[in-house]
Amino acid sequence: MGLLFYDGINGVGAFYSVDSNGNMTLLHEDDGWRRTWSQIVPTGFFYPPDNLTPGVKHLSLFFYDAQAGEGFIYNHDDAGKMTLIKSYTGLRHSWKQIIPGNWGGTRGLLFYDAQAGEGAFHSIDAQGNMAHIKTNSGWPKNLVVIVPGSWNPPQTGLLFYDDVQGVGEFYTVDNQGNIHLLKRHEGWRHTWYHNIFPVGLLGNTGNQSLLFYDAPARDGTFYNVDAQGNLSFVHQESGWRGWSQIIPIFDVSKALPKAPGQEPVLFRNGLLFYDAGNRVGEFYVLDTQGHPNLIQQKQGWRESWTNIIETDMLMLGKAPGGR
Repeated sequence: MGLLFYDGINGVGAFYSVDSNGNMTLLHEDDGWRRTWSQIVPTGFFYPPDNLTPGVKHLSLFFYDAQAGEGFIYNHDDAGKMTLIKSYTGLRHSWKQIIPGNWGGTRGLLFYDAQAGEGAFHSIDAQGNMAHIKTNSGWPKNLVVIVPGSWNPPQTGLLFYDDVQGVGEFYTVDNQGNIHLLKRHEGWRHTWYHNIFPVGLLGNTGNQSLLFYDAPARDGTFYNVDAQGNLSFVHQESGWRGWSQIIPIFDVSKALPKAPGQEPVLFRNGLLFYDAGNRVGEFYVLDTQGHPNLIQQKQGWRESWTNIIETDMLMLGKAPGGR
């Protein structure tokens, strides 16, 4: 597993490798990064080795500077070294969210403009070229978060969450960038804000599991989502600290007892919790019922990490719980 830590205040980017037990190794750090990156988005795309170093895994990231209206696609290798693949100028300054996923038959990005109420789907090829699939208009202008998920594999589905109205809507997306409503849920909490995360698959039902984190209440609730957009409750945790960021991770592992007298079961879905105020990071693995089990705690982290990103995020649009 790879993690990118971005310090927007000081213009620093640091790549780390993380093993299955949460042990971290610094791969590469740069201190000349822009301080104006609005969003850094992993596309989950493997670049083929024929035009890069043979035998080295290259993954891509999309960097968006809203202030400048610019976007850049970089790949990074296993040593954390980045290479520019493609640059884009003249982009809208108003893309509030950029969501990675699998639509149009390939990897791509969804650009959401809250001011205009529009969502634009693009595909990305191995040379970093973005091809416009479709721009949808008439979208809600107050979506606090759009969450990608695999309730419609192999395509990536979308969850629209409106924290003001307390409404969540699950959609499927076809190859032409058309979205289709699966299920509308009302009466949701108003305090989940942007804290809804895909966490693989827990239990035996559903196509995707989601974590809903309520920062004011300091609780986390796990649900499964089925192919019709129905939610089934899995587990709730209470008494959480005020986490600054929660990052889903998918390459942790821990042997946990399945039942007394049975062989331990290896679990791979996990979470990284970051507490900026206390400069702490904690790695957890999730069992099948969504119980977090601590595998590693890190002290002395920067308070100024703006974004922490799993760079090899390859699970979207794949089989439930898979990569």
